[in-house]
Amino acid sequence: MFGLFKKKKKKSGNLSPSSPSFIIVGAQKSGTSTLYDMLAKHPKVYRNDKKELHFFDFNFNAGKEFYREQLMCPEGMITGEASPFYMYHPAVAARIAQMYPNIKLIFILRDPAERALSHYRMNAERGIEPLSPLMALVTEEDRLLKAMQAGESWDTPDSTYQNFTYKSRGHYETQWMNFTRHFKRQQMFVMRMETLLAQPAECMKALTSFLNLPAHQWKNETLPHENSSSGIQADESFAKEYLHYYFTPHREKLKAWVPLSVGSWNDSTLPPSQMTADDQELPQDEPLDSADQKDLKKES
Repeated sequence: MFGLFKKKKKKSGNLSPSSPSFIIVGAQKSGTSTLYDMLAKHPKVYRNDKKELHFFDFNFNAGKEFYREQLMCPEGMITGEASPFYMYHPAVAARIAQMYPNIKLIFILRDPAERALSHYRMNAERGIEPLSPLMALVTEEDRLLKAMQAGESWDTPDSTYQNFTYKSRGHYETQWMNFTRHFKRQQMFVMRMETLLAQPAECMKALTSFLNLPAHQWKNETLPHENSSSGIQADESFAKEYLHYYFTPHREKLKAWVPLSVGSWNDSTLPPSQMTADDQELPQDEPLDSADQKDLKKES
């Protein structure tokens, strides 16, 4: 089984197996670690040992009770998880709905071109991507076709679908529509990573209300950065230009199809004082997660 999924011993105290009250489903490299860490600061939200449980993608056959044992929680508090492959995996929305039809789902999205480049840098830094930025992008469809022809499973860690989906992970609008087939709009909260970094207090206040939690005094502070990649010394100019044109129609669909729960699609990008960690070329903390920001507690 993947990662965390080992039989847990019951913890002492008043902790007991729990069902999730929320799941952060993605997107990868869009701030899920930072968002989870911020949410865990609420006095009624219990932070589990591991943020990414990968139950609904890699370990679904383990069963509901096994999943609950990974979500130990004190009485009177809520808990949840954040596995950013969930949003992209085609079967996860139906699996979650089958087990938890009334769950609250949280989506955090980043500009898809910036997300794709951050994803590429992470893979190149980990040594699993030998191609240049532009070649990795233009050969994505060929890689995916070969994976499908070979019968590669979506439920296998480090698959082609997980590692080399730089562009298709940014098709947020189609992923969103997949979730709308299984969940009501009132169950889904959507924000932009750029808005969270620029206006954390406003975002967290809206999220607190969405989760029906008591009001909390959120500070509008500059967020530390986590999960950044140090940046690969390769020419990205052609890749950036390619991504700009590639994602233009997707951005328009995104604005038309996906309603934000806080902020606006027309908000300007971050000011220079709040550049992302990739822009600052900070060292990478975790290979399998998404946030692009530094000193918060790392996860997966």
